[in-house]
Amino acid sequence: MPRVPAVDPSPDEVLVKAELDDLVPEALRGAPLATAPRISPRQTNGAGSSSNGSSNGSSNGSVQRSRSRSRHLPPFKQGCPPLLIGGNGLGEGMYHSDDVIRGLEPYRMFRLALEYGMNAIDTSPYYHPSEIRLGRILRTLAPQFPRHSYYLCTKAGRNGPNKGDFDYRAQSVRRSVERSCRRMETTYLDVVLMHDVEFVAESVGPAQAAGFAARDLIAETDDDGPVHMACGLAPAQAGKSFGQGDDSILEAVAELFRLKDEGIVDNVGISGYPLPTLLRLSRLVFARLHRPLDVVLSYSHHTLQSDLLVAYLDHFQRCPLLSEEHNWDPPRVLNASPFSMGLLTDDGPPTWHPAPLKLKHACINAAKALQQASTLSPANQMPSLTQTAARFGMRGSEVARADAPGQALLPTLVGMRDVEQVHAAVDAYRVLLAGAQAAAAAAAAAASHNDDNGRRPRPLVGEDTGVERDAAAYRRYEAQERAETMVRDELHRAGFQHWSWASPGGDA
Repeated sequence: MPRVPAVDPSPDEVLVKAELDDLVPEALRGAPLATAPRISPRQTNGAGSSSNGSSNGSSNGSVQRSRSRSRHLPPFKQGCPPLLIGGNGLGEGMYHSDDVIRGLEPYRMFRLALEYGMNAIDTSPYYHPSEIRLGRILRTLAPQFPRHSYYLCTKAGRNGPNKGDFDYRAQSVRRSVERSCRRMETTYLDVVLMHDVEFVAESVGPAQAAGFAARDLIAETDDDGPVHMACGLAPAQAGKSFGQGDDSILEAVAELFRLKDEGIVDNVGISGYPLPTLLRLSRLVFARLHRPLDVVLSYSHHTLQSDLLVAYLDHFQRCPLLSEEHNWDPPRVLNASPFSMGLLTDDGPPTWHPAPLKLKHACINAAKALQQASTLSPANQMPSLTQTAARFGMRGSEVARADAPGQALLPTLVGMRDVEQVHAAVDAYRVLLAGAQAAAAAAAAAASHNDDNGRRPRPLVGEDTGVERDAAAYRRYEAQERAETMVRDELHRAGFQHWSWASPGGDA
């Protein structure tokens, strides 16, 4: 992927201009996601304004410091929808044909996703020119979806594919946030994450190396065990900076907290791939800055190939300093890349994907196995690898948190390039919801509420909400479970189940 250019292109250079009336409406296939707060179709933001939330467009080169905005949504940590829109597909050279993402399809895709209730959007300056395209799209959609009707999330610190392309200096972080606001024509951002922190942080022990360190860490029951110690995660190491890279993380996050105090950023967080590193840095931030991160974004670790993120949730919940539990509020953990950046798709990954050739071949073999199973038994059609990976990677979005019944256990970012992929994502969610509802009903029949003491997983949307269980969706859920077993068995035989690639890689 290329380095972000120093000078932005004009919006006209990267996306055709369109008005809302230019877009052919796309009908929803079924009801919207019932759990997501949303604006009804064609609702306007008053006074006929098409503004995206910035009264002055921030044309003076700085972000307006004082702003008043109507809180039509709950705070992000409480109101985050089960599925979020990934904006990486708007970046050139990322996944899709640049011709497609320069036309009207991105407008239609985002409009449909918002109408379904996927009212949180994630992007990054690194997905160039995603923010520029997104600013134009959101301005066009503003009469139907004003700025206060969705959450807008971006990142800072990464400007290219290599380690030398990262800039975590405080002044650079501030400039990046201000530039993102100008590009997307907003005066505030709901979430800003430091992008791919492992490229800047100190590499501690095996935490970022290729292998099974992430798996071995959660298998170790002793917090002072050798894997915890090697990865810098023993309790006594919570406040330890391992070097200049860790200090750079602290400098960048501290600047985001200052922007939060100024009202420009609502939630501060980090993103990255190696789970031990994300966990270590979340503890380091709290120990050194005495403020917890609001959000942690993990990618490619809740997939058919590596399913470790759910086991890490409890670790992210724990306060690293018992003496400061009164200040502790655990971060909202988000899941991204259910396809593992295209690895778990029928078309295969992009050329830049870091997976080794043997793992890529194992995924190809898994796709063929699913196709052959459908051919041999036409009456029992199996989902494709793409479908199987999408549904598996969304698991947790359909189940409620035990401590917050209205919130998804694991909200998931889904990258999409056209309206059909939006429909497919919502359909995958409904298949999982059918399975969750059936499992909850079976558990309720087997034990009373007092017997299970509230421990059984409950669907995020229950039958008491008026969402009826879909029998056809449940039959597909049963086929999904069989497909998951086939794929995971293939990856296990190849030696890559719960394996992590090195990040950053040797060529970064």
